[in-house]
Amino acid sequence: RLDTNETKLIAVESRENDLRFPATLIRQGVTTKPDFDVTEMVLLFPRNLTTEVAYITAQMPHSWKAGTTIKPHIHYIQEFNLQPVFKIDYRWYNFGDAVPSTWTTYTMNTNVATYVSGSLSQIVTGTGIDGTGKTESSILQMKLYRDDNVYTGDCKVIEFDIHYIVEKFGKDI
Repeated sequence: RLDTNETKLIAVESRENDLRFPATLIRQGVTTKPDFDVTEMVLLFPRNLTTEVAYITAQMPHSWKAGTTIKPHIHYIQEFNLQPVFKIDYRWYNFGDAVPSTWTTYTMNTNVATYVSGSLSQIVTGTGIDGTGKTESSILQMKLYRDDNVYTGDCKVIEFDIHYIVEKFGKDI
């Protein structure tokens, strides 16, 4: 970037940012499932019921370092020393490309923090999705659901978000 007070170039180092989808804004589809808890402001994803899906669409930001790996993950309230499993079925395509007719599944099955007791603000993540060949403004359509019979009862999802590498301020299209 150019410092306007001086005429010298300053290197801008790549950093990671969040593309965020709070539970209060995620479109739940025609069935209005999963249920929404208005007291805790969370989506309630039930145990062993993959048909309750949250539908999410994103345009990759212009600031994203095109072609790099993105890291989708769930923020949830962990109430038990158990590991929930979430999945997204996704299709990702560039502006001007044909929309894929098939979906790819990404699994989030690793808690980030160590559970001790009570209610813990937790993140469940996976290994990341390779962005090779994808560009700024590419479209990412996702179907988020829970796929386990391990974690007791409803899993209380606060937010779904995607970490991505920021390389620039953006560009004109």
